[in-house]
Amino acid sequence: MLKKIAITVFFCTSFLYGWSQPKPDSVQLKRLIRLCELWGKVKYFHPYLSYKPIDWDSALIQTIPKVKAAQTSSEYARAIDEMLGMLHDPATYVIREPQTSWPLSLPGEAHPKVYNYDEEILVIEMTDYSDLSNLEETERRLKEVKSKMVNKKAVVFDIRKLTKDGFTWGSLEYYLRRGGLIPVLCPSNLQYSGQRYRVNYGALTAAPSGGFYQAGFLTLISPSPNYQSEGATMPLVFLVNDHTEIPAFVLALQKAGKAAIISEGNVTDEKLVKKSMVDLGESYMANVRVGEVIFADGTVGFAPDVFIGPYTKYEEALQFAIHYAESVTSGKVMMRPSAKPASILPYGKPDKKYEEMKFPPEEYRLLAAFRIWNMIEYFFPFKDLMDKKWSQVLPQFIPKFQRASSEKDYNFTVAEMVACLQDSHGAFTGISALTSIYGKSIPPLLIRMIQHKPVVYKVAHDSITQKYGVRVGDEILKVDGENAVDRIKRFLPYLSYSTPDVGERSAGSLLLTGVLNSEALLEVRNGDGVIRNVKLPRSSTSEALLPLRARTTEVVKELENQIGYIDMDRLKEDQLEEVKALLGKVKSVILDMRGYPVSGAPYQVSSWLSPNVNARVEVPVTLSKGEGFEVMRHRKYQYPTSNPNPNRKLQFNIPSAVLINEFTASAAENFAIEMDQSPNTTIVGSNSSGADGAVSIFFIPGGLPVIFTAADYTYEDGRQLQRVGVIPDIYTKPTLKGFRKGKDEVLEKAIAFLKTKRSK
Repeated sequence: MLKKIAITVFFCTSFLYGWSQPKPDSVQLKRLIRLCELWGKVKYFHPYLSYKPIDWDSALIQTIPKVKAAQTSSEYARAIDEMLGMLHDPATYVIREPQTSWPLSLPGEAHPKVYNYDEEILVIEMTDYSDLSNLEETERRLKEVKSKMVNKKAVVFDIRKLTKDGFTWGSLEYYLRRGGLIPVLCPSNLQYSGQRYRVNYGALTAAPSGGFYQAGFLTLISPSPNYQSEGATMPLVFLVNDHTEIPAFVLALQKAGKAAIISEGNVTDEKLVKKSMVDLGESYMANVRVGEVIFADGTVGFAPDVFIGPYTKYEEALQFAIHYAESVTSGKVMMRPSAKPASILPYGKPDKKYEEMKFPPEEYRLLAAFRIWNMIEYFFPFKDLMDKKWSQVLPQFIPKFQRASSEKDYNFTVAEMVACLQDSHGAFTGISALTSIYGKSIPPLLIRMIQHKPVVYKVAHDSITQKYGVRVGDEILKVDGENAVDRIKRFLPYLSYSTPDVGERSAGSLLLTGVLNSEALLEVRNGDGVIRNVKLPRSSTSEALLPLRARTTEVVKELENQIGYIDMDRLKEDQLEEVKALLGKVKSVILDMRGYPVSGAPYQVSSWLSPNVNARVEVPVTLSKGEGFEVMRHRKYQYPTSNPNPNRKLQFNIPSAVLINEFTASAAENFAIEMDQSPNTTIVGSNSSGADGAVSIFFIPGGLPVIFTAADYTYEDGRQLQRVGVIPDIYTKPTLKGFRKGKDEVLEKAIAFLKTKRSK
């Protein structure tokens, strides 16, 4: 009995202990998530990475094993700090408790302390910042400086911060201003410094969409104070340490060659620039530089004129500063700070593709996950439209990238992660992954989903039907022994699609894929319900069969009852005169945009038929000026980009019907948006693709392209398009019965509508 009790107690204790202590894998995962967030923040906002030769990929690759191996929080923090150290930036680091030993008190009278060193040099000590909080006394003492500066050849300001107190940043300059000292020290035209920040107008990648996106610096110069200089011209020397608040006017004086800054210890620009705090977890934070000091003439950066010490005695550094001032007054030292021209952000600093790594090592697989996550985090305009929060994607996929054991696993994991975007522009990645595994070859025929069933839509030529017995209208029941609908469902998790119809469309296009010259074993059912088995060689590719997708009817023609018809997919510029003639004689027109235009001619046609309307485009503009980051929406009218009819006169005031479906994608949707805003237009068919807007393409290890919509195109009034599509006024889709009879039911619906509309 006692033995049973002991076992029970041990089991319960172990059970409770297991729940109270985090599993090592969960700790590692949280650390990798934080690493990803930090790495991306630095990648897109730290100014050094825009112009310095820093291999930030390599920094990550070296850090991942250290983070995984860390047994304690301090080891984890040290690994992160070592990665940040590769930036060689004093303003970017893991925050630790300061090691500086602060004096408990300072000798002498309260500060500011003003006295003559000799007849030529005036000394002002302001090292006990806590004394300055007595504003009335501080003002009184500083006003004494004016009278004491008469006939002085130099003034030394000791503004080292030597006491630990709650001094508010920015107060030192405020006190000096309140004391009336700045107009005495500064010329009227003194120009203050500012900050510059990296700004990204969309995702500038190695393969941007037509140069649509841009990157650069936002420069904010602080306004100089408006005062009348009181004419003091003597040299000024400021003694600082790494706790000093260096006032803005001191930087400006140094830049103008009217002051020297002496640093006790290694004073950098760390306290002068804007930084962003990044939570590393486990009670650690990281400071990340997001700004740089910049002056009105375009030069950047700050450095003291002289570095000294640090000294063990309070007076030693001050004595050096006084002697330096004497050297200046005697002409032995000239105050001429060096100027460093501002670096310009290069156009598109492309990521390495690592094309040779078809199956990358784990560190590079995680690099792929980190690239994808951060690119979408900062530049995807539709995170709020995703079913799953993007923040939840990273903890789900880091383990999947780690566990990938082959090229196939890796490709599928990439495709599955991109599928979370639910963006039809991202479908290419999934299709690439699937075809890389199953093969790119298909039999010489096309499949289309009709009423959620895969149906033979076209065959390459009549001999295929004669030889293999497969016919247009046959429903495909099985492929290589697998149920066709199940096969389509199996593909869907690896495809990114904005709407269910587009998902079916993309998966259906992959239904018959396989290895070149292999046989596709198909079970098909014809219109009479007869089921049969056929075998076809996979001898073609989807690219080779693209011409089959196009309609074969006339591009421009007149239908019954003076209704015109224009195939907007195939319309070219040299056919515009024919279109103009057609529009001049018909009483209504059908514009067939069930596909993608091959030219810009459709936008000319829209200018003849629609009023002065446009699509609206908003591009995420990311900028960090401190805590977190801002995402603004830059708005402008984008289409028509080049309109031969700029006045957009209603030259042809006739009713029109625009035909759309799930193949109406991207630029085709923009045409549909424009026409949909015309009072004379009726949209007929089914929802369009729901992914309109310029794309961005970036690459991950293995040379795999990742595509996503990086600009948000909407109606002019802001109505949503992404994940919805253009919504038809008259909803209709083909039926299997009608298709087998050779009917174009969508076209027929449009013709019937235009007849009715004209008869009213």
